[in-house]
Amino acid sequence: MKVGLLSLGSVLAILLTAAMFLTAGWGRPPIIAKQNGYRGTGEDQIATAAAQRILQAANALPDAIDKASPDGEGRQPFTRT
Repeated sequence: MKVGLLSLGSVLAILLTAAMFLTAGWGRPPIIAKQNGYRGTGEDQIATAAAQRILQAANALPDAIDKASPDGEGRQPFTRT
């Protein structure tokens, strides 16, 4: 039992050490932070550049609709039922 736990612990330690060495060069994406409130209150909006682009694309204005003609063409008369 002790030998099994000792070998399991050593294998786990070796795997964690290898994971630390293999992922050492990885970095987090750049962060965009905008302050909303007063200084020192921690009211910040934090996002990544990719999330910011997705949000701007989702909040884009739709295409404008055509203006109505001044002579009233295409207007349906109001009928009371």
